[in-house]
Amino acid sequence: MLGAEQVDAVDICTPTPLNVEMVKVAAQAGKPILLEKPIARDLKEADEIIRTAKKRKALLMVAHVLRFWPEYVTIRKILDEGQIGKVLSASATRMCQNPKWTAWYADPSQSGGALVTLGIHDFDFCNSAFGAPKSAYALGTRGPQGGWDDATSLVRYESGVEVCFKASIAMPEAFPFTMAFRAVGERGAIDYLFKAGHNIENKADWRDEFFLYRDGKMTLPQVEKKDAFLAEIEHFLACVREKKEPTHGRPEQARLALKVALACRAALEDGRTKKV
Repeated sequence: MLGAEQVDAVDICTPTPLNVEMVKVAAQAGKPILLEKPIARDLKEADEIIRTAKKRKALLMVAHVLRFWPEYVTIRKILDEGQIGKVLSASATRMCQNPKWTAWYADPSQSGGALVTLGIHDFDFCNSAFGAPKSAYALGTRGPQGGWDDATSLVRYESGVEVCFKASIAMPEAFPFTMAFRAVGERGAIDYLFKAGHNIENKADWRDEFFLYRDGKMTLPQVEKKDAFLAEIEHFLACVREKKEPTHGRPEQARLALKVALACRAALEDGRTKKV
């Protein structure tokens, strides 16, 4: 089927353990590929995926949606423009219930645990905002299947910024999907909080707060509202049509986010700070 002329591209949304196999099949068919994050469970798999795409000259984009999320796009703009001055510290949070609709997600051998399957969103965003990660340390709690279902990580960047990350798939029933980001700078701060229903797909339950603190005032940043998932797909399709590499979701970016997640997980295992 993939060899059919009417197939223009492939969107891979299967469980992470199948990523290598699926990318090989799509790349061999010569199709552009949009791959759901994380790129892989470990760096060996990630490198195999990247090599396969390069060998077959297949366009590969990894779906790290925060790079397209309107509020996070606005946060990047505020940071890049220096509106809050030099960033002194930041924090990123992502918490949800362990999904009941699938078994593989809760299995750490398949999903990689909370850091790889959930926290990786924030690792990727902060890599884009603060530059190269330098070191990582973490504390956490294991879940029923032995994986790290709840983790608090501290990542230091070459730029000097330290970010505290919270990733949890251990929240109780009725707890809403929650994500948040805060950055404190020499001249101000930004604070974003988002809550959905038990699943982020429940758009009717979405509510958020977004504030910019500067010059002794609190203001509401102007956000260009757009469906982040749609924007992500539109970027991919534009790359397909124009035969160009993606600006966001490049395989190397996805690999670096995975590398941070794995460094944090390694720190959980032995309690030592890890070099990224």
